[in-house]
Amino acid sequence: MASDFPPDLDFDYFPPPPKPKDNPITDKPKRTVKSRSPSTRARVSAPSRSTAKPRPQATDYREAVSGVLQLPCAFLLVSGQALKKPALIADAATWTQAIPEIAVETNSLAQNDPRVAAILDRILTVGPYGKLITACMKPVAQTVVNHRPQMLGALQPFGAVNTNELLNSFHTEEAPSDNGAKTSTATA
Repeated sequence: MASDFPPDLDFDYFPPPPKPKDNPITDKPKRTVKSRSPSTRARVSAPSRSTAKPRPQATDYREAVSGVLQLPCAFLLVSGQALKKPALIADAATWTQAIPEIAVETNSLAQNDPRVAAILDRILTVGPYGKLITACMKPVAQTVVNHRPQMLGALQPFGAVNTNELLNSFHTEEAPSDNGAKTSTATA
């Protein structure tokens, strides 16, 4: 068999790679585990089911899960209206109808599995931010309708009203304010 390499190359020239040096920081000594005899092993028995205390109900996640799931539904609804795509509106309706059952089942799972509860606790820490987003939805929706009246149908679920109705809800008071100017107040 002929070699594909030129005969003048000597592969024995290359020394073997150096062995790693001992590093006292990264090298840890191996620990040996002593086995105990059955007589010296501590016996641990599981508590009987009749004496186990029921775990108190922790956090009720239903409302928070519902709130978080409503945000993408709102996006689907507005997008469907703006883009005139009925499929997006149908998607929003589908998910909106499923949210209560999803919230109940998610809550049930979280009550029985602490890992799920921990995940939900982490996800739902946006709770205060979610409330802020919810509080801002109505004025943002109304601002959009004020400038794009054709969006009223899509944004009514978020509290937007016809611009004329909004303006009619304010009336001018005849009593002067502190600086002598007339003020407007809502007649709600």
